[in-house]
Amino acid sequence: MRSLHRLVLPAALIWLLGAGCPEGTAILDDDDATDDDDATDDDDATDDDDATDDDDATDDDDATDDDDAAPDYTVCDDGVAPHAQIQEAVDAAQDDDVITVCPGTYEPVEIEDLDLTLIGVEGSATTVIDGGTGLALAVFEADVTIQGLTLTGTARDEEPGALYAVFADLVAQDVRVADCSSLADPTDHVGAVLLERTSAEWTDGLVEDNVQVPFLFHAFESDVVVRRTIFRDNVWAGDAVGGPLLWAEESDLELSNSIFHDNAVHAGAGAVAPGPDGWVHNNVFHDNSNAWGGVGALRAFGSEVFNNIITDNSVGLNTAAGAVAQYNLVWDNDEDYGVSTEADETDLSQNPRMVDPDNGDFTLDPGFSPCIDAGNPLPGYDDVDGTPNDIGAYGGPFGDW
Repeated sequence: MRSLHRLVLPAALIWLLGAGCPEGTAILDDDDATDDDDATDDDDATDDDDATDDDDATDDDDATDDDDAAPDYTVCDDGVAPHAQIQEAVDAAQDDDVITVCPGTYEPVEIEDLDLTLIGVEGSATTVIDGGTGLALAVFEADVTIQGLTLTGTARDEEPGALYAVFADLVAQDVRVADCSSLADPTDHVGAVLLERTSAEWTDGLVEDNVQVPFLFHAFESDVVVRRTIFRDNVWAGDAVGGPLLWAEESDLELSNSIFHDNAVHAGAGAVAPGPDGWVHNNVFHDNSNAWGGVGALRAFGSEVFNNIITDNSVGLNTAAGAVAQYNLVWDNDEDYGVSTEADETDLSQNPRMVDPDNGDFTLDPGFSPCIDAGNPLPGYDDVDGTPNDIGAYGGPFGDW
């Protein structure tokens, strides 16, 4: 029974702690309120901590953004850009990076074992890589796209002046090769551009004003596409053999929608020697001369030669070794066809009625040109608008330039 007395409070004590002492009750309530306030303060502190955590998270995000920011490979000699020379940016770059180059003239560049894009942001007229007395651009075992650049230099010591690509995959767009010269032995077969064991696509280019450069554009054991490119005012003179402007040696060449005019070569091969596996479609060869009296325009061995305009050259067209030449307009050359070459029954021999070829306009007069719809009639050769092929540089599936 003693344990029961310990558990039961006397009534007087209950009264004292309870209803009989309201002030005590108030004191207990104040304490409770204090506890509530403390809880509120704790919540506020927690909120403050959360805000702090949020701020910290924001700081972390900012740090992450800074870490993830892409490197800047802008090249400009203005004291502000991160690189003043293209080679500096190439040395800092990694695979798949893009280097943008502002207008200016830059020192030679070498790209090796790197996948890279190099862009002159304002085009080839204002952005130059100058090799001086040597090579401008070397590409070795690399996958490279170049765009909007002029390449100039000097061929020597078995290297070309403008571009040397070996075991490379190359895309060149709006690239100008100009003002190159040569100190090389012509028997070395190096000129302005040399592609060795390379896959290359060269579009919307310009090759002009190169002097004394033998084998100006030379592909060796390569697969090459040249499209919508102009070769003009290139000169080779003297007694040594100069070689063709565009030569595919043991290579596959697809040449289309390009223009060769006012060039002087000094060899038996003429402006273009496409090789045994090439095809030459929808081009213009106008006013190209050969100091030896040989082929000024096109010498094709085993190639497919369709839909070309060949006018005002020393010798127009020379084919051999199984070449197929059809639907070409060959007219007003010193000799229209070379030795052992005869006109095909599909060829035309009359004025092509180009708008102003003497001033560089080789488009067809829409009202009078016999070349309109006169090319190869098979559907694969149709013009961009779906009509039959127009002979010349602006016909066929790639003629919209």
